[in-house]
Amino acid sequence: MAMASTSCNQPRHGNDMRLGAHAFGDSLRIALEAPGKESVSLLSDANNWAPIPMTQHGSRWETTIAKPNSGGICYQFCVDSHILIADPYSQVVLWGDEQDKALSQDVRDRMPQYPADKTGGAVTWLELPQDKYAWRNGHVWIDENNTVIYEILVRDFSAEGTFNGITSHIDHLKRLGVSAVELMPINEFGGNDSWGYNPEFLFAVDKAYGLPDDLRILIDELHGAGISVIVDVVLNHAWFSSPLVMLYANPDGSPADGNPWFNSHHNFENHEAQWGADFNHDSPMTQALVDSVIDFWVKQFRVDGIRLDFTKGFSNKWHPDNSPDQWGNDYDEARIRILNRLFAEARRRNPHISLICEHLADMAEEKALSETGFLLWADANWAWGQTLMGWRDATDASNLDYHHRGLNKPSLVGFMESHDQERLMHKCLSWGNRMPDGSYDASLLPTAISRAKAATIILLSIPGPKMIWQFGELGYDVGIDFAQGQYSADGRTARKPDGWNLLHDSNRLALLETYAKMIDLHQHSPLFATDDYEADLTGLSKHVTLYGYDGKCALAIANFDVFRQTLHIHLLKGGLFKDLFSDKQILLRDGDNNIELEAGEGLLLLLND
Repeated sequence: MAMASTSCNQPRHGNDMRLGAHAFGDSLRIALEAPGKESVSLLSDANNWAPIPMTQHGSRWETTIAKPNSGGICYQFCVDSHILIADPYSQVVLWGDEQDKALSQDVRDRMPQYPADKTGGAVTWLELPQDKYAWRNGHVWIDENNTVIYEILVRDFSAEGTFNGITSHIDHLKRLGVSAVELMPINEFGGNDSWGYNPEFLFAVDKAYGLPDDLRILIDELHGAGISVIVDVVLNHAWFSSPLVMLYANPDGSPADGNPWFNSHHNFENHEAQWGADFNHDSPMTQALVDSVIDFWVKQFRVDGIRLDFTKGFSNKWHPDNSPDQWGNDYDEARIRILNRLFAEARRRNPHISLICEHLADMAEEKALSETGFLLWADANWAWGQTLMGWRDATDASNLDYHHRGLNKPSLVGFMESHDQERLMHKCLSWGNRMPDGSYDASLLPTAISRAKAATIILLSIPGPKMIWQFGELGYDVGIDFAQGQYSADGRTARKPDGWNLLHDSNRLALLETYAKMIDLHQHSPLFATDDYEADLTGLSKHVTLYGYDGKCALAIANFDVFRQTLHIHLLKGGLFKDLFSDKQILLRDGDNNIELEAGEGLLLLLND
């Protein structure tokens, strides 16, 4: 039986004793952190599942056994004679028919058989020897000022829904020209069909997507193509089936008082602030765990960046009235302290790592995190939806402009779409504005695509990092709440068809080419990384003016109304400008200018030298 390589080297934790399983010489040392417990035993196929008592050393329990000669080992812990858990530091978790029967045949053929006649529940599989994968490419660290990130949900990116499915489409990512891929959570989550924000094992690869070496191959190939890799990690909460919750749980499964990692009082009263069990980020044990998780993915899988989900929840601020305005949006000094500590330790261990917060909190907090060195998600989906549809209200996308937000550096990862929001093309095709006489209709596909091209020009002219949701470059138009082709009240996280059939549509190919040209400029032209720029992103007419220190100038301008408009633009530097996407040339002067644009027209005007 061919098996995927799984390293069991764990990040060091506290007193230099590695948690989880660690092979050295002919021995295998296994350790579990479980303070306050009366007994811990190891159950494994190396001893025919007979319990081996583990020795207590402070808050940790450990044992050393002979290293299996080949293949690996399957094991569990039995704590206080009744709590049966897999290793929290597992890198592969077996569930038996409970979950694993739904996996692909390829994955099942490369796994050991679940010991159904010996035990139950989650089982750790550790393959030996360690570190078998032969890396060909090193890290591709992220150029944070001008990176363009491509967010991917592994499940929906290909027909296979696997790491291998992404690997087979790397040529498309190269054609598009993105500099980084961000994978939605890939560690072991509840069930086999999920967005991944219900984590169970923070060090394990979810087998629904493949085995660890499948992920290593994907990352290696992306690095070989010059593309950085970011993984989305959920450290705000964990699912109740996490072994760290189960070790100290109430009868209803929620964390009990005294759980070293989780708050007990947050679970149900303050449900708006977390989904599952709420990590206590003031706990030194949680902090050590967080540091180990980040270090693990960088060291063991060579990821270049970590996206931290819902960092607004990294606080123990709690209000019994359960008002979202109370728990989330007031400035929280403790939250900043917690995140700054995390950042300092991550950079100490891996000086080049990029850390992205989905914070979406008080602007003063975001500025503080920017000064620390975090990148910050910047959402303008609603404004861009209104803009593409051609409606006049709520079109202000200034949230993407770091100058407007009062930041000193381009820390905003600006996006029009992410996994969380409605697809813009779906909105435009469904509810696009139109002229009463029918002479212009934003809900028609060619027109909607043209408007999306104009939006792309504006978005990728704004200095700072940017993000694209998968297939956004092709105008993906399946609604976020659709399941099996129709609207569903619980369809939000349901499977969606991939977008590869859209490559056969000439309209969508034109949008792809617009993205590719703008991404190339955004990443490689110093003019598009300038800090000397002006942006008006407020209404249905939007523009960005870029000034380079070498005398260059660019003007991105678009009319998103449903009728012709004259736009008034003030330029510090005039001359003959040429549109990147057509033969149109416009002579503009220093000072005030009037530029007439058709409905839905967008231009990128570059000053001729």
